[in-house]
Amino acid sequence: MDDTWWPDLLKHIAQEDPWAAPMVTVAEMRSFEGPIDGQRYSSTALIAPADLERLNGELSSFGADVEINGPRPLESEAGRYRPEFWIEAWIEEECLKLEPLILNWESLNRTTLVLDPGFAMTYGLIPRAGSDGSIHWDDPMEPHNDVAIVDAPAVFEAMHLSPTRARVSRDHLQDYLTLRDRVLVQVYMEVRSGAKDKEISAVLGEDQHLDLVFRDRTIVMNRMPDGRYMTQVRGARVLAGPGALPITSRSAAA
Repeated sequence: MDDTWWPDLLKHIAQEDPWAAPMVTVAEMRSFEGPIDGQRYSSTALIAPADLERLNGELSSFGADVEINGPRPLESEAGRYRPEFWIEAWIEEECLKLEPLILNWESLNRTTLVLDPGFAMTYGLIPRAGSDGSIHWDDPMEPHNDVAIVDAPAVFEAMHLSPTRARVSRDHLQDYLTLRDRVLVQVYMEVRSGAKDKEISAVLGEDQHLDLVFRDRTIVMNRMPDGRYMTQVRGARVLAGPGALPITSRSAAA
């Protein structure tokens, strides 16, 4: 089975191209309802080109979410606590703690997405509150509104996750990757279930469960007691790397 194989329930992921949109979705959380139920979580990590080369295409070694050391640290950590956000990638026994572009954390049943302050500062972005709870990041000097848009926090209730996402101008992302000499990698996890999946049925045969590890993702498949199929994928894909300076070069010429 080669790296191009996907079960029917997840084939849409292989067809996605997040970088093609002028506003790139750099983090997302949501539920899917209907005949194909499920949930999706995605985020983005900044990795040095040399470290990406060391991974040698083994993108399945990325973690699928932003790791944090909170909230609410223990009393025993007083005097030495330092808030941290990172996305993991493993090279054999070495764990790389990569910088996320969008921070997130959960409190009770709500999860908030937050644009990295370093990115916002680089372009002098100022936040503007939307009436729906979203935060819009504007550049008043250009002027250029909606350089980044971060939706209101996701709410998990009655097994349903309300949608939230963070989107950032592709030109600003390209500029930032070049300034920082970093590659932008999307990490994702998606679970889907449905009544039919010919691909899973053929691969499982008489088995009820199977894990498949590819270079860029891990797929877990199950046949449920009610005859439905459930599958989960955890993976990563490269979105863009250093190149042009569409924002900085324009500013310098002004």
